Amino acid sequence: MEPSGLLLLLVSFLPMGSALFPIPLPFAPAKIRVDICRLPPATGSCLALFERWYYNPKVRRCLTFTYGGCGGNPNNFRTRRSCELACSPSPPGKPGTCPSPTAHLDKTCGQFCSTDASCPGSQRCCGTSCGQKCQLPVGGRAPALASDARVPPAPGPRVLCSGQAGHP
Repeated sequence: MEPSGLLLLLVSFLPMGSALFPIPLPFAPAKIRVDICRLPPATGSCLALFERWYYNPKVRRCLTFTYGGCGGNPNNFRTRRSCELACSPSPPGKPGTCPSPTAHLDKTCGQFCSTDASCPGSQRCCGTSCGQKCQLPVGGRAPALASDARVPPAPGPRVLCSGQAGHP
């Protein structure tokens, strides 16, 4: 059985909401989050006619679409404001510089923030050795994020970094 099939078999026996810790997953990808703001609008499988908002990364703003009421994807917001809060680039304003990433010392990998606006208080959205997360700045002004990702933090399973050299 392939490792991915074994993982699916193990996960199918876990209760809903169970974390996968401390099961080591050396064959799992480091980033498990999907950038919801880059997903296309999806009407879903039902036939209702709800006006919803989605973020369009090509024009860098939130636009309306018709949602059927079920299914679809997470790039689906009830208001333009909620879409903008989750996906629009935040204007510069939080002072400080992100700390330098320390290779493979981060215990969890993933896309836990995407812009400074998705971080509480004075925390900045900083790159780590295996993703991005909210961190307190160390002073000065922070450089812009290298990626164009805009993902609001979301609950879900997290993958442990293996700590091996060359791990993404």
